[in-house]
Amino acid sequence: KAKGNTGVSLEERCERVELLLSKLLEKENQKTQNLEEMYTSESKSIQQALQLSEQRHVSLNTNFATFGGTFELLTGKLKAVVTQNSMIKGVAKQVDNEIGQLENGMKKTT
Repeated sequence: KAKGNTGVSLEERCERVELLLSKLLEKENQKTQNLEEMYTSESKSIQQALQLSEQRHVSLNTNFATFGGTFELLTGKLKAVVTQNSMIKGVAKQVDNEIGQLENGMKKTT
């Protein structure tokens, strides 16, 4: 066995370096695994947030469509009220005219 000036054989030094490299590799593998787990966890969180966002978007679209339908219904009812109001005014004018004619007729007979 060849020995250096430290009294430790080359073979022993190689074994120590192998052990150190093995431990370093183990630590790096653990770091990599931790990063992969973090990435997976973050990816799941992002996917859940995206799904929630899509659900809210669908819900908003549904609410907007419902609002639109209600608005159209109210607009239709308002138009009907305006039409009825116009008809009532027309009838009121007819009644006024008839009352006027009756009054004129009464004036002529008296």
